[in-house]
Amino acid sequence: MFFYIAQLSLIAFAINLYMSFNFTVGSGKTDVGQKRTNNEDSLWFDQDYGLYAVADGIGGASVGEIASARVVDMLQRLPAEKPDINFEEKITAVCQQINDASQWIRNYTNQLNLKVSGTTFSGLIFDAEMPGRGISLHAGDSRLYRLRGEDFDCLTDDHCLSNELGADVPAQYKSVITRAVGVKESVNIEATEVDVKAMDTFLLCTDGLCNMVSDETIYNYLKESHGTVPIDEQVTELIEKANQAGGFDNITAIIVQILPTIGVDFSDGWGEDAPAQIEALMNKG
Repeated sequence: MFFYIAQLSLIAFAINLYMSFNFTVGSGKTDVGQKRTNNEDSLWFDQDYGLYAVADGIGGASVGEIASARVVDMLQRLPAEKPDINFEEKITAVCQQINDASQWIRNYTNQLNLKVSGTTFSGLIFDAEMPGRGISLHAGDSRLYRLRGEDFDCLTDDHCLSNELGADVPAQYKSVITRAVGVKESVNIEATEVDVKAMDTFLLCTDGLCNMVSDETIYNYLKESHGTVPIDEQVTELIEKANQAGGFDNITAIIVQILPTIGVDFSDGWGEDAPAQIEALMNKG
């Protein structure tokens, strides 16, 4: 009887572990940098909700700051308003919140008679039921990277003129953003399925980091510090590297590490019909 009860307790523990986000640990920080007087970046994450996000305001002065803060404010409402939704429902909910934020920012900009204001957005959502998959949602040039063993990949493409028009773009226009939250009343969010494995490290950051610190330097540091340096210290060090390189912009970074958690199966990821699934979820009511 004791052995039977112990088995049931173990099964219940495994189910609870599997249905939670105990396989992730995250830390984030934002910094004004060396040249700016205010910080137009924002970040937010909720490890228990499996959602991580950074935003980089555009438009100057306090307008960009308000835009990025609005995105974060809309996302922060989700755990209380929709606490028990599944992964697919969460994708739809996040896209809806971002588009609601876009409409609010656009209306706010019109009230101030400004030509443009907005914010980039890069978000990462994990699936508690199928830990082997996640999704990246982004607009603009804030990025998501993944470190896996010897491989370091940028999982997002910058929405800027140089990427969309190629090498013929004059240098001063190469970094002009072509997609952002708040520029229009709705935003075309790019969604990318993300494969997740134990011991992966994910980095979300604004361009204040990746424009000042090379991908090679970021890769080398994350690889060297993986498993030996607490992730909050890793975040601080990356921001310090950007400041040491000049800190010409606000700097924001979130690091998420995937733990080798017993009882969590990372084998199931996205299926072959992932693109169609994602499109349906993003276009849902």
